[in-house]
Amino acid sequence: MPDLDLSDAAVATLAARVEEQQRAFGAIRYGSVFRVGAARVVLNPDAPFATANFAGTMTGSPAVAEATLARLPEVWAEAELAPVILLDSPSCLPELSVVAEESGYEAVEESAVMLLADRTALLDGEPGILTRPVSDRDDPAVIATVLGDAFGYAAGVERSLAEVLGHRLDDPRVEAVVAEDGGEVAGAAFAFVQGDLAYVTDTGVRQESRGHRLGRALGSAVAARCLTRGARVVWLAAEAGGAVERFWSWLGFATAYTAVTYQWRE
Repeated sequence: MPDLDLSDAAVATLAARVEEQQRAFGAIRYGSVFRVGAARVVLNPDAPFATANFAGTMTGSPAVAEATLARLPEVWAEAELAPVILLDSPSCLPELSVVAEESGYEAVEESAVMLLADRTALLDGEPGILTRPVSDRDDPAVIATVLGDAFGYAAGVERSLAEVLGHRLDDPRVEAVVAEDGGEVAGAAFAFVQGDLAYVTDTGVRQESRGHRLGRALGSAVAARCLTRGARVVWLAAEAGGAVERFWSWLGFATAYTAVTYQWRE
């Protein structure tokens, strides 16, 4: 990865920056970011996905971590949210996985945090050929339906996602592109750009419109827009070892580190 230091110390710093941006993105518009003990937390009651509300970047001693993990269920209960989500990554104390399991948390997913390492792998000419930037005429509810079809979301999740997408599209830090098939929106991709760091997220194509390079066009377009806005590091998270990780590797992304999502067992 050109110009990127992936030593242990540098990866720990990168993970902390990534999670800080992830929290800022998750807090749009009515969420909040705050500290609970040794952890940094984001909570947003409008977020339709449990993993949008999480605690992470936990430092300090195992004893402090244990006390923090004991407090998190109370914080989630006060916010009327469930389940409690903890993210363990290189930003955290090395013993966190052991402390989490001893404190009643269970590992539920391993994610690969990927960085754009080869810009030449992006499809040339995007946006403009198969995709276009989102405009005022695009209805967030339609985009939510497209993403719902792409990822198999329930109807209730789609409704909540439509509201959240509306909030995001009003934020100047958010980039969004769509692809059309037969004159209708068939896919979408979003990114959140802060300074030299950009987070690519919510990239998907309707099932019936797949197989026409729209996914690769969307991924290329949104990454290119991040670079145009001055991002030096473009990152995303994908299920480790899965098809999504392989998809992004075709577009020049490479895995920098893995993170584990834990859920509190009530």
